[in-house]
Amino acid sequence: MPAKLTLTHKLCLAVLVPLSVNVYLYSETQRQVKSLEKQVEELESRRAEASTANSIITNEVFALQALMQYKMFHSKKDKEEFDMYMQKMRDDISALELLLTTKLNAPADASKVHFLYAELLHSLKESDFRPDADNQLGSFFEDLERNQRVKRAMLSLIETLRGIDKKARIAVETGVVAETAQRAVFRNFFDLTLLLNSLFSAIFALYVTQFIVRRVTAIRENYKRLADHQPLLPSMKSDDELGELDNSFRAMAENLEAGRQAQLEMMQQIASSRDKLQTVIDALPSALFITDSEGHVESINKFAKDCFHIDLNYFHEQQLAKLFQLNPEMRPNFITMLARETVTAPMEFFAVTPDKELVPVKVSTVSFDSNDKQKFLTVVADESESFRLKQAKSDFFSMVSHDMRTPLGTISGVLQLAIKGAHGELNKETVDRLNVALHNSSVLLELVNRLLQIEQIATTDIELNPEIVDVSQIASEVVSLIAPQLEPKNLKLINESHSQSVFADRSYIQEVVMNLVSNAIKYSPEGGEIRLSNKTDGDQTIVEVADQGPGVPASKKKAIFERFKQADKKRDSKIGFGLGLAICKAIVSQHGGSIGVRDADGGGSIFWFSLTSKNGN
Repeated sequence: MPAKLTLTHKLCLAVLVPLSVNVYLYSETQRQVKSLEKQVEELESRRAEASTANSIITNEVFALQALMQYKMFHSKKDKEEFDMYMQKMRDDISALELLLTTKLNAPADASKVHFLYAELLHSLKESDFRPDADNQLGSFFEDLERNQRVKRAMLSLIETLRGIDKKARIAVETGVVAETAQRAVFRNFFDLTLLLNSLFSAIFALYVTQFIVRRVTAIRENYKRLADHQPLLPSMKSDDELGELDNSFRAMAENLEAGRQAQLEMMQQIASSRDKLQTVIDALPSALFITDSEGHVESINKFAKDCFHIDLNYFHEQQLAKLFQLNPEMRPNFITMLARETVTAPMEFFAVTPDKELVPVKVSTVSFDSNDKQKFLTVVADESESFRLKQAKSDFFSMVSHDMRTPLGTISGVLQLAIKGAHGELNKETVDRLNVALHNSSVLLELVNRLLQIEQIATTDIELNPEIVDVSQIASEVVSLIAPQLEPKNLKLINESHSQSVFADRSYIQEVVMNLVSNAIKYSPEGGEIRLSNKTDGDQTIVEVADQGPGVPASKKKAIFERFKQADKKRDSKIGFGLGLAICKAIVSQHGGSIGVRDADGGGSIFWFSLTSKNGN
């Protein structure tokens, strides 16, 4: 079976072939260029060889001529010219030897030139032509053999140099011809390769245009036809990726069409029958309750029945609040409170089964219109497993905190006794250090107590003792208790509270107000004002504490109500642990209220919390 050539393979081949051609062209170009460079270098060496040989011959002739004139006329200038030409010849001989040995690979010729030049110098020294001042020309006929030796040495050197020159000229002429021919071959090869590469690129572009682009255009047209509910174009006869994409698209189109038909049928069924709606919500893996605007349960799904062991008759036209363990003040308008408070996050409650079993749950509610009437859909998620983990964490935390508090108390007591001299008289430095240790142990003990308090409040273990209390009375009590803290900073606390009754635990609400006012004192500038007031908003009583402090950044307005979170950690860590607002939030949440902070008009912050009014419905 032949291998399947996919679109990826085709595109890879289309890229690799021109790339391979370019790589081969580049390598061949480099080889040809190196070859030409080598030929040019050899030609330059040959030219240098010929030029050096001619220079040696010329200098030899001129040196001999200067020597003869010197012998005849004894001119100092002739002697200097002789020495100059001999020096040039000596330099040229060395250059020629080096050229023959290193670049022209002719060590034999180099050795021969060296030998003949040495022979010339030797014979010249032994002849009557030696350039000595006392050697007269008249002795020329006295020793003809020695002078003949000079002649033969000079002729041998000249003949050898002429041979080298001739060989160099022939090599230069041959190299020029070869270089010209190679240039022509390289030019033809380069032109042909570029032509073939360009031709292949043009063919590939045509292939892309005629095949790939056309198929992609067909797929795009099918998308439009699918959106317009028109028949699709004929199927592509291809085994590559575009063919697979076309097949996948057609399968998807069939599924979408089937899904669209199923959706239309489902919507028709839901619109025509309430029983069809019940079938849909029964299939969802969450407990669903549909209520009217007053919270009376009209429908529940199968998951709710199985999870809480109830049915629609369990409510018997009662409100959904019957399902949950709630404080009495939360039951009125429970469904509207849920819709308002669960917009961004669900709320946590305990559901109560007919067998009095408590089930931790998270609840979210949204409103919708049905037959021009407002309905509410409430989703209840079972959080039993999450609650068990949270409870285990809380138990562990409380155990550690209790185990820390006992030894801390012991340490504090021992330090106090030591400072008072119970274990003997101590010097001032030791007492100072013990006071530092006592202060730090007290701070740590306060932190542990705070942690225990917030852990206790964050759970349902505490018992609220709600009663009808007047907010203005609590405010007055806080003002009298907090007055000593105002004096160090010369602050003014203005109580603008008015009488308004709420159903709450008096001591806990007083602690919330005390914490908020204490925070205002910590962050208020010297000579500043703090205002304590309350107002009503519908069935809610809102207590506000306004200060003139630095304010809270927008990014920290929610975070500061969590444990150990502070608006400015570097600044605030010196005056608190970041637990006070978390405790306030936990207490207010236990009462079913809300807490928050906003910017004051003239600068500073306004911390507030809300509770349900006693006379609210």
